[in-house]
Amino acid sequence: MISESLNIPQAFIPLIILLIALLLERFFPLPPKVDPLSIWRLLCLRIGQKVMPRHEDSTQFYISGSLAFIVLALPFLIILYLIYELAYYQSLIDIMLLYLSLQFSHIDQWRKKIAIALQNNKKQLARQTLDKLVQRETEKLSDVGICKALIETYVLRIFYQQYVVMFCFLVLGPIGAFCYRLVYEASHAWNIKKNTYTAFGKPAFFVTQIIQYFPVKLSLVPLSLLALTSSGLKAVITFWFSAKAWSFGGVSILFSMGLALNRHLSGAVFRDGIKYRRSKFIGASEPNVEDIQRVVTLCHLNTIMLFLMLAMSVWLIGY
Repeated sequence: MISESLNIPQAFIPLIILLIALLLERFFPLPPKVDPLSIWRLLCLRIGQKVMPRHEDSTQFYISGSLAFIVLALPFLIILYLIYELAYYQSLIDIMLLYLSLQFSHIDQWRKKIAIALQNNKKQLARQTLDKLVQRETEKLSDVGICKALIETYVLRIFYQQYVVMFCFLVLGPIGAFCYRLVYEASHAWNIKKNTYTAFGKPAFFVTQIIQYFPVKLSLVPLSLLALTSSGLKAVITFWFSAKAWSFGGVSILFSMGLALNRHLSGAVFRDGIKYRRSKFIGASEPNVEDIQRVVTLCHLNTIMLFLMLAMSVWLIGY
């Protein structure tokens, strides 16, 4: 075992495993074609098309959405649990499961492609690439609209696909973290923003929202500290005393990143030809292509500060 061979306090083993998994995901990401989560998303889409009710009874949609996830996940999780319990080097299994659960770098690769397209004035290419990442119409987006949509999806994804996974791992263990990622991917495949899955995807959506709530709020603490330098103490305090800070969903994440960037975020979007109005978070100006890299830097700093915050918490609790 790692703790016995290196004489490391047992309380710090999960943090070491987490750090190793984060570094592996950062420098050796899985290509989407061999990523098990990509296969899982495809299975979710296929089974959704097969079992979705053909009538308008919303209760039947909820039941079908719940059963679809259980039928898909339960056999897989039972096999995974048995393998985990029988494994001799469980720390290696922990690292592997956490590495799979933390997959995010393919989002960063899309981010780079879109940023390069904007810098080279290839707006249509940027729109087409962005369309693969967001649940909104991108055909008519301006440069500002593309930057704003990319920043929003990048920030939301890193919170949901990495920060929440980190907390789930520390609280529920590697299988708990992997289960969360499966539910998250199912809710993304059956996105309730799509008319087809408005009712069918709600069970997975609600479970995901509940799991994400406290990890998201805790992950906003370091980001709020970073926002002090750009928006000031008064704006940050006002944010934390507002209803937006404690709401479910991504509102608090986008509001906090808007403060850290001091740029306008959110606003109206078009889906299926319909305009949906959202709260707009006002900063000094609209985001531009340079702000995309600023967001990446802020997220990296937030990850480091969050990890240090977790390490300090473990140290205080352990000693």
